[in-house]
Amino acid sequence: MRAEEKSFTVEAMVDAARTILTTYDAHMAGGQSVPDEVANRIAMGAAFGAAAYEAGMSGGHDVHAMLRATLLGIIDPADPALDYLRAGNQRAQPAAATESVDWGWYAGSDDEHYHTGPLATRDEAMAALNGRGGYIIEAHQGPVKLSAYIDAQDLLERAEDTAYDLSNENGDPIFDAKSEQIADLSTRLKAACDKWQAAHGLVFTPYTFTACRNEERIEPETAPDAGVVDHA
Repeated sequence: MRAEEKSFTVEAMVDAARTILTTYDAHMAGGQSVPDEVANRIAMGAAFGAAAYEAGMSGGHDVHAMLRATLLGIIDPADPALDYLRAGNQRAQPAAATESVDWGWYAGSDDEHYHTGPLATRDEAMAALNGRGGYIIEAHQGPVKLSAYIDAQDLLERAEDTAYDLSNENGDPIFDAKSEQIADLSTRLKAACDKWQAAHGLVFTPYTFTACRNEERIEPETAPDAGVVDHA
């Protein structure tokens, strides 16, 4: 590639970025008429980027995810590649990211109720069954984020039900929005929930396991044969 071509490519990229920044700053300052659709698309890209950074792994992967999500959000907010950032579709963390979780062993008489735990080892869980058999499992009960259970579509439907008395005779939706706008709302809601939870130091711990592995059914120990006593 010739130096002139490379320089032109960089300049074009810089010009595009400068145009986006100038346009958004003008919209926020209110001193220049900028179509809401344009400003909203820029904000949508930024919102997706922030969500991607939060969901990404460390080691540079988070930055890559943020940049890609930002650009995709500007180009096409409905792109399926962004689905993992929408409410209710959080991407499962890779195994390496869960190694720091405090796993413990639990024991129970059935596979729905584990009455003993957490225990440090499998052997301790086995011993807790006292030879009667049952189930053991390795699990953890970690905190959850409120944002993982917030869904923009559900919110709009609930609002629609609440405002039912304000609708027309045909029942046309009041809170009607395009798919990309709903996606943007989901991203913004998730970010707001995370910020609120962090600001108040709230830790929400569920009453069931948040992850589990190595579940095993343990057969009861067989009683030793006492033999037959001949009384003749």
